Amino acid sequence: MSAKDCAEVKSEDSSPVRKSANILHYRRPPEGYFAPEERSNTTIVFGGLNWRHDFLAKAVFEAAGYRCETLPFPDEEVYELGRRFCSAGQCNPVYFTAGSLLKFLRGLLREGLDRDEICRRYVFFIARSCGPCRFGMYEADYRLALEAAGFADFRVLPFVLNAGIHQDEEKGLRYGIDFGLGVYKAVLLADIFRDLHFQIRPYEVVPGQTDEVFHRCLNRIYAHLRQSGADREGGSKTPVSVSPKPARGGRWWNCFKAVHRHLHGSDFVQVLDECRRDIDSITVDRFRVKPVVKLTGELFAHLTEGPGNYDMFSFLEQEGAQVFPDPIGSMLTHLLYQRRNEGRHRSAMLCGVAPTLKQDLRLRLAHWRKAMPLWFAEKAYVHHYDLFRRRLGGTAHPLPAQADLARLAAPFYHPVLRGGEAHLEVGKSIYYTLLRECHLVLSLKPFGCMPSAQSDGVQVAVQERYPELLFLSLETSGDGLVLAQSRVQMALAEARRAARDEVEAALRRTGRSLDELRRFVESRPEYRRALYPVPRERDFVTPAARFILHVSRRMNGDTRGSNVAGSSEEPSERG
Repeated sequence: MSAKDCAEVKSEDSSPVRKSANILHYRRPPEGYFAPEERSNTTIVFGGLNWRHDFLAKAVFEAAGYRCETLPFPDEEVYELGRRFCSAGQCNPVYFTAGSLLKFLRGLLREGLDRDEICRRYVFFIARSCGPCRFGMYEADYRLALEAAGFADFRVLPFVLNAGIHQDEEKGLRYGIDFGLGVYKAVLLADIFRDLHFQIRPYEVVPGQTDEVFHRCLNRIYAHLRQSGADREGGSKTPVSVSPKPARGGRWWNCFKAVHRHLHGSDFVQVLDECRRDIDSITVDRFRVKPVVKLTGELFAHLTEGPGNYDMFSFLEQEGAQVFPDPIGSMLTHLLYQRRNEGRHRSAMLCGVAPTLKQDLRLRLAHWRKAMPLWFAEKAYVHHYDLFRRRLGGTAHPLPAQADLARLAAPFYHPVLRGGEAHLEVGKSIYYTLLRECHLVLSLKPFGCMPSAQSDGVQVAVQERYPELLFLSLETSGDGLVLAQSRVQMALAEARRAARDEVEAALRRTGRSLDELRRFVESRPEYRRALYPVPRERDFVTPAARFILHVSRRMNGDTRGSNVAGSSEEPSERG
């Protein structure tokens, strides 16, 4: 090739380079700013969790001086609205949450507010994270849906899960000690009330009594959270982190007083005592034979109680089952354990190649400095969960130990793998089966959820190792309601058969008839209290079978109360 030809080729190749200088590359859209001075006239909108958690969280926001509203109930209407404005192929939580937000904003338009005023007076508060699933794309999809619906300037405020308490302090939201403890207490109590609600309602004698009592208790807790968050020195409703900082010597003492007041104060204990007495007044019939269904899976799918999971909670109860819900606290302690476990593996890898003993010790010390606060936070959460559930009668299920879940899942799903529920679904399936706490494990997840698909593949090997495990995976979407419910009905048939067999075996063991046991219980009202502690039995899952054995022992004069419901046992001892 001649020099002239080379020059021509060079000129042709360089022309696109010169043109590319004018190309505008993608830039992340700027996030709307929520200034501190806007708190008095700006409303925070949030939602997407269970209605109990949203309700109590609203009280905490209001106590901190914020104006807030929760999203409308996620029904079929909001699902279709979300699908219309969101990207195709997204998770169910995106469609339901985005649809609820758009329905809320359209309601404001019907009330007479214009779009500019709505964008100025309202902000949307959501959780954000990253990882190997579509959860990291939720925030972007919400923004796209808002823009497509004509609310391009509407502000979305993210709470970064990976950052923990280290959030962006330049936002209008402030995460002070009172606000943090209020949210902490709201999540704990909502989990416990939810567990008790589904544990008691299938056995209620007076229809509707359980719903009435628990709504009354939640209103009582709501009033307490509003009062305890606003009852600071001076009575100010300004978020605590905006208030003048105390002197350095008194900062830790003030934090200690705030923790004691929120978690152990006399007002709080009195409210819990009132709720316990109210719940214990519910009359139940524990002789009803009902299989226990443990719900696991993706967070939104097993938390929501509506079309987001085919109304699975009400459907299971209509089919004669007792629902065993999964608490948010299990996911929170998992995140703490996962961070600590990842640090341990990273430290072991680095220490293995450390050239000197001094560097090895320095790396180990750095690991323990990071791990100890995480360990303490996990233990503190479990401690307060146990403390609150004991104050509410002690019959709510305890949180599983994360180390046990990781150990049980390790042969099938490595605990270091991230995304979605990670190893939790596998670990919980084995854990609650070995502990004899459920007949059926039902895993709910959005259609096409990648981390859940990995867990489903692993469950084949798990069921070969544990043939007593009855497991059903159900992907949820806005369609296929009849097919999903029919699959659950087929799995429930086997669970019902197991429950009936246990009751018959319990009656044979006691040598008494069911009528004889009923007459004994009817003459003693304490056995019909909702919070009466029924001992756990190693060989029986069905609550009716456990109650039959317990009543028979009382009729024989055995008053021993060991192994009371609510106590935990090691899975290895049960397996």
